[in-house]
Amino acid sequence: MRALTNNVNNAPAESGITIEEFLLMLEKVRQAGKNNWMARCPAHDDGRPSLRVGIGDKGILVRCFAGCTFPEIVGALGLNKQDLFFDALSSKNKALYQFRGAVRRRDQLDIYCSIYQSDLEKGKLTDEDRKRFQNYIAERNNLVSEISELRREYGFEDSDL
Repeated sequence: MRALTNNVNNAPAESGITIEEFLLMLEKVRQAGKNNWMARCPAHDDGRPSLRVGIGDKGILVRCFAGCTFPEIVGALGLNKQDLFFDALSSKNKALYQFRGAVRRRDQLDIYCSIYQSDLEKGKLTDEDRKRFQNYIAERNNLVSEISELRREYGFEDSDL
């Protein structure tokens, strides 16, 4: 599946799920061009990123180079095919996916921060590691605020994960 446009700025403001929200659902995401990304495919045991993600005129485009189908990929993320098309989600469903992505990223950052904290206590952090640790803490704090706001506004609970 080839993107008709790769400009994230051309994506409609009221999309079903944003590219940022979608990328939060994936692991080992890295930039692969101006507005394309590579990530681990959630539909198979992916040793290295084989899923290309981009933006098309009608929604988010995905292609697994290992051969997973579009329905397999979105199903593995707990999404429906139509969720990746612009204007497909209600605001509550969109917020739910945002909530799930933020909780996953927060949990990931909790692990990173505990490792860095342990290394800090052992005196094993370089200046670069300290900066990365500070950035992880700041990102985690922002996610905690975002999760709290989504819980307050939509009543989400851990059972919604």
